[in-house]
Amino acid sequence: VAALEGGTAGLAFASGMAAISAALLALCGEGDEVVSTTRLYGGTVTLLSNTLPRMGVRTVWVDSDEAPDFEAAITDRTKAVYLETIGNPKLTIPDLSSIADAAHAHGVPVLVDNTTASPALCRPIAHGADIVLHSLTKYLDGHGNSIGGILVDGGQFPWDSGRFPEFVDPDPS
Repeated sequence: VAALEGGTAGLAFASGMAAISAALLALCGEGDEVVSTTRLYGGTVTLLSNTLPRMGVRTVWVDSDEAPDFEAAITDRTKAVYLETIGNPKLTIPDLSSIADAAHAHGVPVLVDNTTASPALCRPIAHGADIVLHSLTKYLDGHGNSIGGILVDGGQFPWDSGRFPEFVDPDPS
């Protein structure tokens, strides 16, 4: 999947939601924020609206597919911008390249769920995404009788910028 997406490495999980949770928990801690589109799969909305806030991670919602709206929502507490290549359920298409440019100008990585499009239709890393996520249960496994998820790192984001110590520094435990 990493090769299909044009990424440097992939990491598989038991489910798509496990992959999304792991990515956001690696990047965010108490007091941090995620800027996210409102055009998301319901399980991801639940994660961002209900589960992560219990851990002190706030989601700033953007009801748009345009870069200026995402950039206006980014603060010094923002640790990730979260999108889907094809927004669920409205089937909207965000301006990935412009949103990525806006996020990167603030040192923020862009995470894109590419489950619906799959790398056959879109390769978000080529449009500036830093991490691509998939629920493997849908189109990549071709049936839905197996559950899985994956993260693919694009290999270009400066994770060692000092903003993501939990992501790059050794764990003292």
